[in-house]
Amino acid sequence: MENKMRKLISALLIIIMAFTASACGKSENTDAKSEASATNVTAYTAIKKDISQDITYTGELKAGETASVTCMASAKIVNILAEVGDYVTKGTALATLDTQQLRLQYEQAKAAYNQALASFNSTTGGATEQQKLSLEQSLSSAKIAYNTALDNYNREKSLFDIGATSELSLTNAKNALDNAKLALDTAQKNYDLTISIVTPETSEVAKAAVDSAKAAVALAQTNLNNASVIAPISGYVASRNINKGQIASPGVELFSIKNTSSFNAEISVTESVISSVKVGTPALVSVKSAGLSELLASVSVVNPTKNPQTGLYTVRVTVESVSDSLKEGMFADICLKTEEKEQVICVPLEAIMQENEEFYVYVISGDTAEKRLVETGISDTEFTEILSGVNENEQIVVSGKEYISENNNQVKITGEY
Repeated sequence: MENKMRKLISALLIIIMAFTASACGKSENTDAKSEASATNVTAYTAIKKDISQDITYTGELKAGETASVTCMASAKIVNILAEVGDYVTKGTALATLDTQQLRLQYEQAKAAYNQALASFNSTTGGATEQQKLSLEQSLSSAKIAYNTALDNYNREKSLFDIGATSELSLTNAKNALDNAKLALDTAQKNYDLTISIVTPETSEVAKAAVDSAKAAVALAQTNLNNASVIAPISGYVASRNINKGQIASPGVELFSIKNTSSFNAEISVTESVISSVKVGTPALVSVKSAGLSELLASVSVVNPTKNPQTGLYTVRVTVESVSDSLKEGMFADICLKTEEKEQVICVPLEAIMQENEEFYVYVISGDTAEKRLVETGISDTEFTEILSGVNENEQIVVSGKEYISENNNQVKITGEY
């Protein structure tokens, strides 16, 4: 009987142990299966950071300053003092001109000025005023003499009519009257001529002649002083368009100079961008052919008028030359910082997915990922601003998100972005 009981108890223990082992095995298998079905992901913790929106364009580098060198006078080239490729400083002589003809022109202008000045002094000087006073006195005397001769003639005529005087006396009185009339007419003409010389109108004409002659002297002096062709800016001689012995003409380009201490590049932007661009807006310039990247630059000119043919706005960016490898004509990538924001929630660009017109991310909660719609703001090359949908310090799936779905949302974080 005891043996039967012992056998029964042993059998029950075996069954219980088998059941327990079986139950433990199932739990371990379930956990293993659950862990095996989780998607491995890298995560990013959403934090607040500064962000700026960049847009990249391509533009051709042009010398920051260019000057066309001409001369002010027509003259023969005596010497060429600079060649293409030479670096010249502002004020350097590039060529000299024959000054013989220019010096002669100066001397002629100076002589004409002296003559005009003498004529002006003669017209308005004290000697003419004295002459005018003398002629006034002569005219007054001639008028008195004429009136006396006229009275005498009238008296003799009255006496002659009544037979109280002879015909000879009347004839002498008539001759005296005629001579007095002639003297009066002469005195009047001399006086009128003198008055005409010293009128304000004639003085102004004489003064204008002096001013014109003085200006001619100044021009001739300038032409003589500019007998050397001078560099108006510092830079490299880009072209020479004149040879020794040729005649240089005013206004015709003899040399061109380019200052490459800085470069300009013009780009065309849309109306959605132009409102964010102003003079001083920062930019980064990269020139692959020169092996240079992210050179600091800024916007120097913003054309507020749209190009009617392209519908775009022209913006000029200026960058300082930091290397001799930078050359005019090279093409540059120009990155404009059109908008900047400080301390906003941002997530990596690659964390954002799109479905139709909506953007979303996967937010990690425990060991699962939740799909959440987001509203985005500005972006740079790596991050995007999140206006809504993600809170600070939440973890966002970056890589591995393509394998997550509503039915397969278990995740395992294997790295941080």
